[in-house]
Amino acid sequence: MRLTDRLSLAQRIVTVVALGAAFAVIGSYLDSLGTTPFTGWTGYAPLNGSPLLVHAGLPGWLRLLSWLALIGLWAVAAIRVLRPAPAEPASPAQP
Repeated sequence: MRLTDRLSLAQRIVTVVALGAAFAVIGSYLDSLGTTPFTGWTGYAPLNGSPLLVHAGLPGWLRLLSWLALIGLWAVAAIRVLRPAPAEPASPAQP
């Protein structure tokens, strides 16, 4: 018996959506690794000669792979949570 067998269909859908939101937060965090947050007013004259860091953070292909991995994990988890519970075997009639 799986843990999700006791949940109704609506509860399972909410679980899948919440899991997708959690994976989206994790993906956004992974995308922001190695970058500096842009804070404050950006209309001032640049004082350091480099106002925007163009090549900061992870390379694009690595970001793509991380998002594809998270989407794949979410799809597998959604299939596992939303699949119907296995039917209980019919017990043979006792004479």
